[in-house]
Amino acid sequence: MPRLFFRDDELAKPMALNTSLNQLVRLVGGPVSGLLVAAVGLVGALVVDGLSFVVEFVVLLAIRPPYDVRPQLERTSVLREAADGMRVAWADPVLRVVLLVVALVAAFVLPVTSLCVPLLARTHGWTAMQTGLVVGASVAGGLLVTLTVARLGTWQRPGFVAGLGCLLASAGIAVLALSPTVWTAATAGLVQGIGVGIFTSHLAPLFVQSTPRSHLTRLQSLLSLAQTIPLIPSTNLLAALNPHHALTLSATTTTLAALALLHLQPTPLRFPEHKLR
Repeated sequence: MPRLFFRDDELAKPMALNTSLNQLVRLVGGPVSGLLVAAVGLVGALVVDGLSFVVEFVVLLAIRPPYDVRPQLERTSVLREAADGMRVAWADPVLRVVLLVVALVAAFVLPVTSLCVPLLARTHGWTAMQTGLVVGASVAGGLLVTLTVARLGTWQRPGFVAGLGCLLASAGIAVLALSPTVWTAATAGLVQGIGVGIFTSHLAPLFVQSTPRSHLTRLQSLLSLAQTIPLIPSTNLLAALNPHHALTLSATTTTLAALALLHLQPTPLRFPEHKLR
């Protein structure tokens, strides 16, 4: 989708803006949904939800992307195309590292706010409002970074900067594991959110720009799988551990992901030509 509207050298800002909007929805979606249910009930909320998809459908029918990025290749079997996508991803040193790092970060960073923070709050006896403060600080940190990137753009070495962001996120998670008070935990959550924001806002454009146009859809699917499949075993593992140990494990694995990105050799990004419709 991004390549339908922007050239490859313009991707960083719009993708960061898209991430900012997603984080803004995470921040305000819960309270707005609660108000909606209170106003019109569950059935009314479901009706509004269904109508929102109709609006999206109409918008998708109405928009006319300026670029045509469809691959000029003949289609083969689904299994053969999937295998070809995995072959391309594994053969490319940048894509291989990016996919492995995304899988590691998704497995041990995504559960921090959704699983580890509530378990940590129960251990310390924090209230729901105090727990929300920690989670909100993390979301706010990521939102601050992505809005900044949307305005100013990314740094010249996105892989290296993404590694620094990953390292900052691991430091925030480590402090969170040792936090004795809500305010310390909220500060750690803010640091973690800033690190994750730096990581995602720099790694996403790097992935898209490093992907051959002919394999973009297949590699995007691999990226989605890398973000979801590892969550199944990691969530069960972290849930079985003490919250402090779970956060320590998350910080350690995030550090390993950061080191992999910091050692990634700078590779000239591919900017395939876009054809105007």
